[in-house]
Amino acid sequence: MGSMGLDDLLSAFAGVNMDDHEQLVGTFARVLGADADQSRFFLEASAWNLESAVGNFLDTVGTRANLATPSAEPASAFRGEESVQQVNAHVFAPGQPIQLVWTFVNVGPAPWPLDAALVHTEGDALGGNPEVSVGGCQPSVEAPVQLNLRAPASAGSYASAWRLRYSGGYFGDAIWLVVNVDGSLPPAAPPAAMQQPSHEQQMQQMQMMMMQQMQMSQQQQQMQTGFGQPQPQVGMAQPVDDEDMDL
Repeated sequence: MGSMGLDDLLSAFAGVNMDDHEQLVGTFARVLGADADQSRFFLEASAWNLESAVGNFLDTVGTRANLATPSAEPASAFRGEESVQQVNAHVFAPGQPIQLVWTFVNVGPAPWPLDAALVHTEGDALGGNPEVSVGGCQPSVEAPVQLNLRAPASAGSYASAWRLRYSGGYFGDAIWLVVNVDGSLPPAAPPAAMQQPSHEQQMQQMQMMMMQQMQMSQQQQQMQTGFGQPQPQVGMAQPVDDEDMDL
């Protein structure tokens, strides 16, 4: 691995959102081989000026000569087509479950970081988990990712953007999903945990509860009545005199 100059180091931050301090700290740590606390210290001390922070770090901690070239950035393609920005629009009933499997391919020379995940970045999250773990996909290997979403309850068109991310930032293109909700379609049933019982079911449940309460009350009364009854007296046998026997 060769040494890097200041310009080379700064070029390694290309594509990093300078307003995203957490992303900047993660990239600073990875590029310069520092830990997160060191990276945050130098960035904050330089008022988040990247060039100043890198220069101060080199002057204080190390030199340009002993900094190794950082590992390659992770790279991905959506279903093998890097130009794909948006999947085909779909039409769903209000509240209809949406299950998708998106396949990404590692087109880079190195495995993806273990913390790689597909995250929601813009638009409507469509009721899904905003972060789905992907893991360390090997080069030239596909990584299928399942999304469990749900169409909104109101009619309209909804867009949702998702992108791969790891601790050092985003990689690959953003993938857009467009969901069209047709209000003329019958709404889908809510999830089982959210379904409300019908009026008839509620009445049946109330009747069962009342019967159970009556049975418990009767049992308690029977137990109390049994405890209140006088118990039979058991006497001891008395000795009998011979004179009494003569009578």
